[in-house]
Amino acid sequence: MSASLTVKKAWLATAQRPFWAALVVMAGVGGLVVAGQMVLLAPVMPAWRGLIVVVLSLIPELLGILGPVAVLVGSMSASVAWRDGGEYRGLMATGFGPAPVVKAAVLWGALVGVGVAACTHVLGPLGRGLAGDVVNEALSDVPLSPGVQLEVGGVFVGVAPLGTSDTGVVVAAAEWVVWAEE
Repeated sequence: MSASLTVKKAWLATAQRPFWAALVVMAGVGGLVVAGQMVLLAPVMPAWRGLIVVVLSLIPELLGILGPVAVLVGSMSASVAWRDGGEYRGLMATGFGPAPVVKAAVLWGALVGVGVAACTHVLGPLGRGLAGDVVNEALSDVPLSPGVQLEVGGVFVGVAPLGTSDTGVVVAAAEWVVWAEE
């Protein structure tokens, strides 16, 4: 094994712990924030199972957003550790210079970029679709009781209190309105 490959592996090994720690913490906090926003803003909530499915289906989107930030955290942490530990001085003294570290960082960034692209363009849209399906399923299962007024995606659903009018249920959008007695 060449010395250059050993240097690359050592630098990547140093960068992995802060990378994964940052990615897991940021995705966890982001998932909680997204779930909190959904709970506060949604007119109808799915059951706990549905809520968990929504949060898990949005994680690929979060990974696509937060992956580059985690790479930055890992790279900076590894670079500071190597600067403070004297590894960079050792590389300069042996004549390698920073080239093996730069090559490892570029390769690592490219691999994370492929993962980010997969999360952003493939897994993220699939997850958003799954989350939308779960919320739509919860909407179709919600019992409409008198006095309910919901607005979901530009569609208004209202149920009049008992005995107030002949129009018990109203569903309206920008271009159409339908109503029924029950």
